[in-house]
Amino acid sequence: MILMKKEQINRSDFELWKSFKEGNDEALKTIYYNHFKHLYNYGRKFSSDKELVENCVQDLYIDLIKKRENLGDTNNISLYLLKAIKRKIIRRLQQEKKTLNLDFTFAEWPSTYESITSNTNAAYREKLFGVINQLSHQQREIIYLKYFNSLNNKEIAEILDLNYQTVRNVLVTALKKLRKSMKMLNFFFIMLFDKSSPITTKQEHK
Repeated sequence: MILMKKEQINRSDFELWKSFKEGNDEALKTIYYNHFKHLYNYGRKFSSDKELVENCVQDLYIDLIKKRENLGDTNNISLYLLKAIKRKIIRRLQQEKKTLNLDFTFAEWPSTYESITSNTNAAYREKLFGVINQLSHQQREIIYLKYFNSLNNKEIAEILDLNYQTVRNVLVTALKKLRKSMKMLNFFFIMLFDKSSPITTKQEHK
């Protein structure tokens, strides 16, 4: 599979979003199928009510269709939609007086790392999950957005309404804790996380 640079992906997103705004139903289908699963999975981190989350995702797409002529531009559809679904679910929970259930526990690998993890010993995977799940909620949410949704620190800061440096500091602290706890699995850990770690790179991948 040919890997696209982020600049190419962003340009593609800009063109796809523009086409959707202009009424192209094929562009809408592409956006829907490319992002529905990620939006649903992220939504479930805020509510255990599967039906509520699924309805919110469907409602988000309906809103986009109704308002598409007046929507702003974006070169990152994933970021745009993740921000929108978080707001929508939290608002719905407040309206229905339901509990906000923040659940950023880890039980499966990001698809990005399937080739690395498919042959990994189950005991190693279980240990890593256990270590990650001992991190703070904020640390786990940032790791989730970075490694499961391929967002950079600036984009994560936008979703979480934090400044860039705060996100970077939280991530650095979290990865240091993970590295220390997983020192017996250091080679595997480096393959999984260090490629885009701000600890090991002089400049963050944008």
